[in-house]
Amino acid sequence: MWRLITYPYPHDSRGNILFNLLVFLPLSTAIEHTIGTLEYLYVLMTIFTILSGSFYLLGSLIFGYKDIKVGGLSVWILGVVVWESRELAGRERE
Repeated sequence: MWRLITYPYPHDSRGNILFNLLVFLPLSTAIEHTIGTLEYLYVLMTIFTILSGSFYLLGSLIFGYKDIKVGGLSVWILGVVVWESRELAGRERE
């Protein structure tokens, strides 16, 4: 169960975590200011972590992907990009 919640935290290298943080933090702060810190933490932990991790686990059980390592903030980055593009649909990004 702990792997389902903590899989976004381990990274392969320092470069990987640095790049992920450089991308994630600017995108993340804009959404956090819009919806609030607690609601954003709830969205990160439920939708972007537990739900996406559950889809991965279900896919690995169905298709037999047992040797694939999953980790890093890439899932959060993709989730934030989708969230932001949904919120800014029809408007131009600054």
